[in-house]
Amino acid sequence: MVIGITLGLRKENESMWVNGIKMNAIFLMNALLKCGHEVVLLDTSVNVETDDLYGKIPDDKVIWNSKDFPIYKFNKYALKCDTLILLGTTLLGEMLKWFKQSGPNKKIVRYMCGNNYVIDMERSIFKEVGSELADAITSYRTVEHGLMVDECWYVPQQGYQNHHYYRVLMDLPDDKVKPVPFVWDPMFIDEIETKYSDLGSIPVYQAKDNKDKVLCVMEPNMNVVKYNLIPALIVEDAYNKYKIDFKHLNIISSVHLANKKVWSSTIHQLNIFREKGVKSSHRIPVHAILAYAADIIISHQWENPLNYSYLDAMYLQFPLLHNAD
Repeated sequence: MVIGITLGLRKENESMWVNGIKMNAIFLMNALLKCGHEVVLLDTSVNVETDDLYGKIPDDKVIWNSKDFPIYKFNKYALKCDTLILLGTTLLGEMLKWFKQSGPNKKIVRYMCGNNYVIDMERSIFKEVGSELADAITSYRTVEHGLMVDECWYVPQQGYQNHHYYRVLMDLPDDKVKPVPFVWDPMFIDEIETKYSDLGSIPVYQAKDNKDKVLCVMEPNMNVVKYNLIPALIVEDAYNKYKIDFKHLNIISSVHLANKKVWSSTIHQLNIFREKGVKSSHRIPVHAILAYAADIIISHQWENPLNYSYLDAMYLQFPLLHNAD
């Protein structure tokens, strides 16, 4: 079977660490390749050009190994596929109809990676959330073209809040909305680790005295699912009760919150802020956090018990305190 997985490249050689979507697509692709299928990535954007007849994007325009994980322009290669997995981007009904009409057994799967119920709720209620995405049109169902999607797959941590949300919005039978295994691979951590070793700073956990340990919260703070306050309060509670010794607390991806009075005034009330120090930083890749800004990771996420950051940290042997069952 030939399987195409959609991805939208925002620019040439965009970092692998901007978000988890490219990783998710390549991890899924790798798993399906190992099952014996022929699999390609399909770029649905107009941001990266190619002159190749079949639309193959050149190796020097993507950050990963495109010989092992080739990527083609969607409009030039999609019809060669038997199954289309909509993962990195969704498509308009006309495009799905074009694909479905190209053969009698063509199948389309929506692969849902995020907590869409919460994301849609935030974008509906709060105008500033997601900036221009707050005005995006949802595309769960293509009414004018009939039902185009054959199945919906979601990563298992999203089932509690999203299974029936997807079922009703996509107008699918319950048995066509299903959880699939959470796929992760250390390939990109391994690759980046070799670059750190050249610099003499491998991001693998190194034991230190308590007074030298940096505690770290690395939630992205982009929505309510992954937010830093409960981890910060865990540190505060442990410090107040047991006077735990540590160097300071790093809260990653929090610079944009420093201008929010509710957040900043809350943090400033903490004893750890006055007596140990709480540092804010911009969003940076997990490997850089683990190499330079963390000794122990404290994490709390809302209904999101499977997450790449957990696995990255544990793979590099970092202590991880979390609420994932």
